[in-house]
Amino acid sequence: MGNTQFGVDWQERVDFSRLRQDRLRKVRDGMVDADLENLLLFKPQNIRYAASAKGIESYWDISECALISVDKDPFVYVSPGVVLDAPWLEGNIRAPKHLSGDDKDGVNIVHEFAGEIRELVGPGKNTTLGIDVLNPALYEQLSQAGFDIRAAGPALGLARETKTADEISLLKVAAAMNDAAFQSCHELCCANRPHGDRAYHRLAMDDGGVV
Repeated sequence: MGNTQFGVDWQERVDFSRLRQDRLRKVRDGMVDADLENLLLFKPQNIRYAASAKGIESYWDISECALISVDKDPFVYVSPGVVLDAPWLEGNIRAPKHLSGDDKDGVNIVHEFAGEIRELVGPGKNTTLGIDVLNPALYEQLSQAGFDIRAAGPALGLARETKTADEISLLKVAAAMNDAAFQSCHELCCANRPHGDRAYHRLAMDDGGVV
């Protein structure tokens, strides 16, 4: 595959539409292998991997999330201030709810959210639902809504084990950017240093040259 930094019409490079489809396919294959019918993902890196959606990426708040089902299109909950130019999610973008469940009103919000997830998934009992972040209120309300709560990790781990050609190309670019940054740091640190400063050079070359 050619240079991945710029798209052109005369060479096969990273196809982001194919990347999105392949990642969702791999997640669903992992779900089947892990015996999961649905995933409810709150971690930003998991939302982006499975649904190709990017919100405000708050690691301290359970609100933005993605619902992934084996046989339905993904739904994402992202903050209203985030503008997603994502036609693959058209009609499936919703406003998030604060799901801390800290007080009575908070529990009611979680209860409404659990009912909404049940409506999106469809009726049933003991429906398997893998989750990557959980609190007591969310666990209780989703369980009452008929979900069998499990860990999302096994399905996501299986999905990420095998890299596609597009993912490998992007990883190469990321690694090259990382190497260039470290090289710049090394050159900056070496400036105005005497070449005979063995103590500095020993420090600079520790851990494979990482400064």
